[in-house]
Amino acid sequence: MQAFFPSPLVTPRNRRGPNPRLTFRRAPETLEEYVSHRRAFLDFSAPCFGDGLAMKGLTSSLLGRACRIFLTLAYPDGEAAIPPNRRPYLHIAEDQPLEGLLKAPVGQAVLGEAGKVRGYAFRLGSCDYPHLKLKVTDCDDNGTLVFGVDTHDACLNLDPGSPEGARWAHIRASNQRLKEKVEQLWEAEGLPTFNSLLRRQLEQA
Repeated sequence: MQAFFPSPLVTPRNRRGPNPRLTFRRAPETLEEYVSHRRAFLDFSAPCFGDGLAMKGLTSSLLGRACRIFLTLAYPDGEAAIPPNRRPYLHIAEDQPLEGLLKAPVGQAVLGEAGKVRGYAFRLGSCDYPHLKLKVTDCDDNGTLVFGVDTHDACLNLDPGSPEGARWAHIRASNQRLKEKVEQLWEAEGLPTFNSLLRRQLEQA
């Protein structure tokens, strides 16, 4: 039986409501198709409800620092290796308006209760895997932000004994190593992560 998965597209009729209806697209049938499956994941043009809305505590300076670290580690061959639609996130100016950066096809709002924006995800990808996301989340609805890397690789199950399964395991391991490197460097540069927030809360307890 052919599997299906949701693509983050909003139908025009429900775009304005707090619970927009998602459309569905055929799942890729091979690992190669999945890894290069840009139509469903990267190049959609319909904005999700909440895209472009301000998020308390998020500034161009913060987002720019996080994106530069992410992209520098994710694309070690340099700026030329970064896909054109993600390259602007390498050079976010401190006085640059955020609105355009928060929208599709790279940015997407993460909604909480009643359709309130509680974070944003940016599909920046890497040289090996195009679906990696930089996520920033408001943990307490009061501007306490944490940055994280979403590897976005848990939705494909392959036989580990097959050639594709072995390659997929290698990709997932590479994604996890990159996630750890990015988040460690964020912390070293003073950007908040879940781990740093947890340590601070434990120290204050």
